[in-house]
Amino acid sequence: PLKVVPQTDVTERDIQVYNEAMKDIAGYSKRLQRRMREALRDLKDGDIAHHKVSGNRFEARAAYRADEKYFANKKQPQDLPDMAIAVLGDHSGSMSGSRIGAVMKAAMLIYDFATNLDIPVCVSGHSTYGASVNFYTYTDFRQVRPSEKYRLAKMEAGGANRDGMAIQIAGNLLAKRPEDVKLLFIISDGRPNHAGYGGEEAAKDIQSIVRKLRKQGVEVIAAAIGDDKARIKEIYGEGSYLEIDDLAKLPTSLVRIVRKKILPN
Repeated sequence: PLKVVPQTDVTERDIQVYNEAMKDIAGYSKRLQRRMREALRDLKDGDIAHHKVSGNRFEARAAYRADEKYFANKKQPQDLPDMAIAVLGDHSGSMSGSRIGAVMKAAMLIYDFATNLDIPVCVSGHSTYGASVNFYTYTDFRQVRPSEKYRLAKMEAGGANRDGMAIQIAGNLLAKRPEDVKLLFIISDGRPNHAGYGGEEAAKDIQSIVRKLRKQGVEVIAAAIGDDKARIKEIYGEGSYLEIDDLAKLPTSLVRIVRKKILPN
């Protein structure tokens, strides 16, 4: 059974927690915005790769080079794809303490970056209560009001987790979007655990769902925290995970993944 739990109200505590967290990550968000803008500008305008053995342009000023790298290649301008982003956080009991704090800060960073670049973004979370899966909705793609960002401070850990079902729901919401590029960030410790759901069987369930989502055009990226990295890599694949225990590295890592796996070459 599924229970959708909308997080709609905002309290003074939520505002205080959000503002305190943003003191740590606002600079990272600005850096991510700047680097993403640069990456997008390169794709839009085209850029030049210098010092090549062969190419479509001879550069006389490089004729002195002993390695004979006299040429440059002009990359052609490209139409930029529209982008939509969804973030799904594991809120189960094993994510308590510093892990749920990392989920919250990573979600705030991605949300702040996306909204400042006018990228539609949706943030959700999941855990279980008894037999049912609770799917928490914090913000949706519409970005109705500025105050919705404070709901991200409501994240708490507890219960178990049935990751496959939650990933399916978040992925389906994203797959219905009209944008060309659809990014789903899953933040988890890689420990699916619910009644009759865990271990290798749960891992295969997640992998099957992720494969189907990718066929629908949803690019799935799993975020790892600390020693969770090995489990995340095992479930989601070598090239599909992002380390978030050091948020200072997130701007560089995220832009690299987007350029490599999503944006046209």
